[in-house]
Amino acid sequence: MCDAMNWLQHDSIPDTLYLRKLIVQAYASVLNKCPEPLDTAVSVCISNSLSRLLTQALPTEHFPKFVASWLTTCLHSLIAHPGPSRLTLINQHLSSVLIRPIEMCASQSQQFETVATPILTTVVICLLDCLPELCNPILPGQPASEFCHWQTTSVYKQKVYQLVASPLATQVDVLHRLISITEVNRKSVEDLRDAYLIAFLRLCILLPTELLTTNLKDLVRHSMLAVTSSSDFVAQSAGLRLFCALTDSLSADMLTNRLSIADADDLFVALPRLEQTARPVEIKHPADGCLSEATQSSAMTTALVRLSIARCLTSMVHLPAEVTGRHRNREVLPILQRLIDDPNRAVRLEAVRAQNAWLLRT
Repeated sequence: MCDAMNWLQHDSIPDTLYLRKLIVQAYASVLNKCPEPLDTAVSVCISNSLSRLLTQALPTEHFPKFVASWLTTCLHSLIAHPGPSRLTLINQHLSSVLIRPIEMCASQSQQFETVATPILTTVVICLLDCLPELCNPILPGQPASEFCHWQTTSVYKQKVYQLVASPLATQVDVLHRLISITEVNRKSVEDLRDAYLIAFLRLCILLPTELLTTNLKDLVRHSMLAVTSSSDFVAQSAGLRLFCALTDSLSADMLTNRLSIADADDLFVALPRLEQTARPVEIKHPADGCLSEATQSSAMTTALVRLSIARCLTSMVHLPAEVTGRHRNREVLPILQRLIDDPNRAVRLEAVRAQNAWLLRT
């Protein structure tokens, strides 16, 4: 399997999705069947392969994508099958590929421009983008399936949060602090923070409700960070989606206790900007009447953001009157008036529901 990774670094090997899929499935099948503790040769092979990512230039464009799938496959197997040797490998994976470079930046912020190599900015972000697959539904034939000898326990998603999501949140905090003291290349630091933040939020939205409520304080804080502090639309929308998921599972009293007045004010102020970015655009239909996949995906993404905004406002009507009173006419009702005329039916229905709640609020 590791030889296959080396082969894919050379242009002589065709970049085919089918080839990469076969390699990943074969690797998963072998790793899933390895007994605990893992053989020393297996552990060394996995560790060396991932450590190479940050020390060796990768000449081909498709190699990082292959490694992203490979990393997810490894983490799937290592988390699902308990054992100290697997836990050690997980810590090595995350520290060598996703965490150690950021710790270097935090300790020497003035040298960030030399640390932020193309490997750090491209490969690490590519790997982060793949991590939420750890909690996606498992389909037949995927590396995490019975086809590849996959076995798991009822606490799998809890371990995903502890071993993967929690370290990601830590790196978000490190990078967010670093932004305030970085004089050079601040945009690169912000991009990395947003990449870690998106991976964390997208991973958490797939976790069970009972696990979300257990870690409520950190989840609310990071969702607020995404919506109010990030300029990245993907991060903002991911933060809003997670916040809506949290409010759906909370009572009004719990939401009030967990959301400070300052955070609530910042959220109310941020929503109009996000709504403006997510407004529907007029789509000119081609002659054949078929929209491109990219156009349809973009329209669906922005519609989901507008739906999340309406859901968020429905929940926030229960905040203290001192907060809702100063934002009701300035931000809330103008947003809802626009969403009531939205081309998406689900958005219209939720906007009407939210508007009724706000109009009835005395």
